[in-house]
Amino acid sequence: MMLTIAGCAGVGVVKTSDPTRKLSDAYHLAYEQDRPLIAERLIVEAKAISEKDNDLLRVGHALRNYGDLLRSHAIATHENYYRQNGFLDKAVSYDTRMEHSERYFRKALEVYIQAEKGLLADGKYDALSNLYFNTAYVLCELEHCDRSCEYFDKAIAAHEKNVELNPAKSQFHGDQFESVLEQFRAAKTKAGCV
Repeated sequence: MMLTIAGCAGVGVVKTSDPTRKLSDAYHLAYEQDRPLIAERLIVEAKAISEKDNDLLRVGHALRNYGDLLRSHAIATHENYYRQNGFLDKAVSYDTRMEHSERYFRKALEVYIQAEKGLLADGKYDALSNLYFNTAYVLCELEHCDRSCEYFDKAIAAHEKNVELNPAKSQFHGDQFESVLEQFRAAKTKAGCV
């Protein structure tokens, strides 16, 4: 008996119920492996889990990620598939994906505003720095980079407050930047903020 797995969109993807991991995996699938079908599914799953858990920050991230995916080169390279089969969000077509991307970004902004209140009340400055950074990013995607400068400043301030309260936590961010602060400052400069 021969087992065929070549047609399975999920080959090589580790199953997880962690919405953050799903969004990270979706990013790598869409932008590094040109596999938008499974990336889209993971984003939708992450959003559903986050909504069930009432985790507004991650709901916002899922919405932002879906907006990004709709604009991505990965979708464009799979044009025939999406023209024939559509998206998981049935309101979206290949030809309307850009306007729906904007709708997803606007919805992410609404959710980030809601999430900010709870994070401020709980003093979760690490999550707030993430929220503010993503808010700034979304504003730039919506061509409001001038408005994003305020949120980059808020992201930096929240990050510095988090470091002050949690000095023992590692500030290493990854390969491209030596620190979160360096990443925030670079993004701020790229957006044209002074």
